[in-house]
Amino acid sequence: MAPTTFRSLQDRHEALLQKQQKLSKENQQDFSKEVKEYIEEVKRGGSYISSSRERDQLRANLRYWANYIYSVDGTFPDTELAPSSVQSKSFPFAPVVLVILALVIVFAGMRFLSSPKPSSAEPTGTPNSSTLPSISPTTVSLVLTQTSEPVQITVSPTPESAGFNVILSSPANGASVTPNIEFKGTFENLKPGWAIHVLFIKGDKYFPIKENYLIPDKPANKDWMIQAHLAESPEELGKAQSYSVVLAISLDNASRELLSNSSEAGIDINSLPPTVINFPDTSRVIYREAFALVQGTRLVYSFYDGQSFDLYTSDPNGDDIRQIAFTPDRSEKAPRLSPDGTKIIYMQVAKSTGAYTIRIIDSNGLNDQEIINGGQNVLESPQWSPDPNSSLISYTFGDTASGSTLWSIHVYDLLTKEDKIISGEPDKVIINRYSSWMPEGNSIVFNTGVRGTGTSGFVKAPLNAPKDLSLFFDTQQVEVQPSIKVLGNGYLLTYTVINSDLSHDVFAITDSDKQAPFDGSPVQLTRTSGGADYPIFDPDSKLIYFTRDGNIYKVQFNTEGVKLILTPGPNTSDQEYFGDLVTGTGQARENLSFDIGNMVAFFPIQ
Repeated sequence: MAPTTFRSLQDRHEALLQKQQKLSKENQQDFSKEVKEYIEEVKRGGSYISSSRERDQLRANLRYWANYIYSVDGTFPDTELAPSSVQSKSFPFAPVVLVILALVIVFAGMRFLSSPKPSSAEPTGTPNSSTLPSISPTTVSLVLTQTSEPVQITVSPTPESAGFNVILSSPANGASVTPNIEFKGTFENLKPGWAIHVLFIKGDKYFPIKENYLIPDKPANKDWMIQAHLAESPEELGKAQSYSVVLAISLDNASRELLSNSSEAGIDINSLPPTVINFPDTSRVIYREAFALVQGTRLVYSFYDGQSFDLYTSDPNGDDIRQIAFTPDRSEKAPRLSPDGTKIIYMQVAKSTGAYTIRIIDSNGLNDQEIINGGQNVLESPQWSPDPNSSLISYTFGDTASGSTLWSIHVYDLLTKEDKIISGEPDKVIINRYSSWMPEGNSIVFNTGVRGTGTSGFVKAPLNAPKDLSLFFDTQQVEVQPSIKVLGNGYLLTYTVINSDLSHDVFAITDSDKQAPFDGSPVQLTRTSGGADYPIFDPDSKLIYFTRDGNIYKVQFNTEGVKLILTPGPNTSDQEYFGDLVTGTGQARENLSFDIGNMVAFFPIQ
């Protein structure tokens, strides 16, 4: 049998990692047996290995595979590495030194007897600096016999331990992940400018993810986080996969760029530059179930199943319907897609208590979290800032403490938790209830009583000076529910009008230069009076969507300058001459707000 060496144990460790990449449930039992045999082999092999660096690496390998066994059968095997029995090469050092010392004394005595005595004029005392012994590392060659090779003893300062470390706290070994993965952990003693990387191990290559965590000049804490997206084809996503990952740090810009640029082609395991240090102790295996990628323009809306309202999504034509939330004891309403399409913000009402909360959920229905708890106060219309780099959201707050609901528009910072009113102090007479972000993300438009007409119109409030209100749009009618999107070089404003008989109609108007007042003319999208609400423009098409009697409709239009020209729908017998039915919401008693925009979601394949 070949002798056990560090290299042979490390080669088998890497071979097991490659096997693990192709592991299936059918051969998991055989693989676990092989892993256990390797653990025992490493434990025994420790007696043949004396290098502290190599023994540390083997201990890391043992911890990795012990964690794997624990994730499979719930038992944690013994990982105690056998003490080294290897003795360092020795030689009769003391006798040789004594012989040499005796020779030196004899030789020095002969020099003393034969040399002239120093003159009294010569200074005595401390020698000058040229005769002081060097403190740099010194190499001494000792010849033991005529046939022996020189043994070199290098006396050098002990290098100070670097003391830096990176810990991966999530995902855990054996964890199940989605294609959108959040890696996070802590670090110790890493210098500013260094970066933390996640490396996927496949065969004999590392595949770093593009994203990394750059150590800041003055870190507020020792936490790090990297959000990554698995760049896999729909075919690959449709199959369950396992991945081996390990953490590394890059010490300079060149190595950081090398890792980021190697995400697709990979980099050979043995080709990492010395300025990249990996941490074998962070190695682990994570698993991903089969997923279907849903990407593109999608509707998100609430559907009533007879018990509660749940979140659903469909394509713009009402096809490919998928349920996002499953909560029979709560109702989800007013969903809005985040600018990158990966998350949804919405309002939830608990059936048992009537308590309102605003929540954020992944677009596939995972990782639901509460953001704002309104209790018995009413929360409505949560919206993301259109700026993808912003941490701001807005929402409507209905204060019920006084017995009558006082409405106000709020802006909330998801990072700092700061919450401020943007619409001024709430008033019983003035109802500031409906709002829309301006596309630039620097101001909010909301409805309020306008002094000139005495009806509800829209004013604009800059975020940095919310008291500096300016008139945005107003007519003799009562306008509510604004939605503003970019159209060409100007804006398209859609809104709802409350008629004198309290019926609702939806309108749209264009503006060519993004300057008030609007230079287009309002166009009514509905012909049959009734309950039409929440018109919203899809910027990727010339379609405006709205709700009527609980259903979602769409209207197609064209423009000639600032003029809107509506196209009659194919089905003009459904009470909507221009609008055509897209999808129902399971009930007709309530029109609920909804959204249309780009979605990126990974839905588990059942």
